[in-house]
Amino acid sequence: MSNTSVEVYGWSVPEFCKRHDMCRQTAYNEINSGDLPVLKIGKKTRITPEGEKIWLDKKTVVKGAA
Repeated sequence: MSNTSVEVYGWSVPEFCKRHDMCRQTAYNEINSGDLPVLKIGKKTRITPEGEKIWLDKKTVVKGAA
């Protein structure tokens, strides 16, 4: 008998929202605007670590930057 395990990659929308203290609608607005890249697996939407980094880079404000 083989023992297989599946590693879950990234976060679901509710998990991502909890990580970033945002509501579900805000996350979907970010996804629909193209600012938050996602991975679709069937009907499921996953936010990958790479997608999170892209989103954070777009949203990060550096103090003193124009």
